[in-house]
Amino acid sequence: MADGGHLNFRESIQLADLLIRQTTQSFAFTFAAANDDPLRLDLPPIVGSGSSGMTPDSATLKIMATLYLQAEMEQAGIIAVAEVLTAARYELTVYDKKSASLLEEFDRRRRNWLDRTARERVFARVFGIGPLAKNEEGVLINRDFQSKFANFCLEIRRNAEDLRWRKTPGPMLDSALRQAATDLLVNLGSRRYGDIHESSRRIQEQLGRSITLLSDEGIGNAMQTRGMWNVLRAVLNPNVPDFARLTTRGQSGMNLLNWITAALPAISDGNYRQPIIEPNSPAVGWSEMWLQATGFDISGANNALRRAA
Repeated sequence: MADGGHLNFRESIQLADLLIRQTTQSFAFTFAAANDDPLRLDLPPIVGSGSSGMTPDSATLKIMATLYLQAEMEQAGIIAVAEVLTAARYELTVYDKKSASLLEEFDRRRRNWLDRTARERVFARVFGIGPLAKNEEGVLINRDFQSKFANFCLEIRRNAEDLRWRKTPGPMLDSALRQAATDLLVNLGSRRYGDIHESSRRIQEQLGRSITLLSDEGIGNAMQTRGMWNVLRAVLNPNVPDFARLTTRGQSGMNLLNWITAALPAISDGNYRQPIIEPNSPAVGWSEMWLQATGFDISGANNALRRAA
């Protein structure tokens, strides 16, 4: 996964776990300091990046990166199907004691987790993704994230194409990428309010437990199949989502948002001399993956870029 040319689902889940752990201490310290706020709704300080201090800091971005993977996996139905099977556990023919214990443990823990409506509300508010991203919800929904993120990915590709002909991207392209990145960060900055850290932590635990449950051999036997994706197909049939598209979007999007955390100095400082995109940057591959999974014609974009050059 490090080279941007391959995405492994297990490794992506591990990365999401790591991002949660990396930010837990920072958020815990901030919440402890804000003891006058009983709802603990203030996130850590944000950095000023020439955008009136409206962009999230690296800790918040890491949480949002994890949350983005979770948002796309919600569309794949992983947690929802685990909830359905758990609710129907007494009707399932489960012979394995370990499998039965997994179902009972999932049911016990779900009391401390977010229900489906609560999860979908978070995803709609932060990314404009899911069934609750409706017009009647008004400004509560982040309607601009998808277009801002797509533009950011396209600018990364333009810079990468320019690198084929010179050692560093031209100043015009680098400036356009900085602006696209800033636009994206400002968009996400407007969604940093609310305890998204705690929400993402709970959802990540739900997601991990759901994957373990759906991947269990005994659960698969009860569904007369094997493997998480086949269990999902068995339960969701005939309305089976495009798992490949969703996992590619989720994994590549998470990696890109996490990558931005390291690129923040170059994005926020107009006098920073290093270009944002360098040769062999994994961000290029992740951008192309996200764009293709979203439905962009990458080959057509390549031809257009060559003609412009």
